[in-house]
Amino acid sequence: MNQPDKELGAGTGAAPRAAPTLGLRPDARAGLVLLAFCAIAFAATFTFDSVPDTLIQGPGAAAFPRIVIGVIAVLSIVLILRAGSNDEPVEPVHPMSVATAAVQVLFMVAAPFVGVVGAIFLAIVAIGRLWGAHRWVPLVVIAAVTVSLIYVLFVRFLHIPIPLGVLEGLFG
Repeated sequence: MNQPDKELGAGTGAAPRAAPTLGLRPDARAGLVLLAFCAIAFAATFTFDSVPDTLIQGPGAAAFPRIVIGVIAVLSIVLILRAGSNDEPVEPVHPMSVATAAVQVLFMVAAPFVGVVGAIFLAIVAIGRLWGAHRWVPLVVIAAVTVSLIYVLFVRFLHIPIPLGVLEGLFG
């Protein structure tokens, strides 16, 4: 006879089952997941279009992503090595961290549709509201100034195109 407000197994003498941990601390598990991501991302850099030798300037399109992936991999190894023992208590992840990560995932989903500039604007507004900004006007102004500066810096000064999505006609 289970009551809705009791956990599964409560009152039956059975301990609730914990999620499988593979005998690893959460930091070590996160480091392994990041290393797997790095391996996949590094392999993906070999699919980048090649530039003819006569046109190439600098190290090529795959160099910067590979450097970033390498740094993430090294930091993941450090995370694994510093994970500590499995006996130490683990602090739970704060719900605000989970919500912020969700906004970052939504940013990646939105970017192909509204462009990087639009996605950055939406992310700044969403995270600002999530973190407790109550006044819309300053939040929208900060987001607009930030994306304007990013656009001017990358597109106008550095001549690095940024995918604009539906905003292509407005800024293109």
